[in-house]
Amino acid sequence: TAVSNKESGTTILRTASVTGILPPPLHQMYTPAEQALAVIGDTGRLIRLDGGIFPVFAAIDIVDDQEVIGLGFSPEAATRTLELAKE
Repeated sequence: TAVSNKESGTTILRTASVTGILPPPLHQMYTPAEQALAVIGDTGRLIRLDGGIFPVFAAIDIVDDQEVIGLGFSPEAATRTLELAKE
């Protein structure tokens, strides 16, 4: 499932299961940086996605046996988006 907000430049993604990889088509367009920029709670992390025209950041956590991903053009936007998705 994906929901985007063009005004804020953010997107929320929910996967059906925990896979540890970016869902399509993101995994074809971006490569996750090897090192997390930050740890979020017990199971989450903030990473930079490399390979696109603009910098994109992903805040990823596990909620109810699903991966929830907040995407944004800054680390703060990605983290804020993830928190909104978890509400």
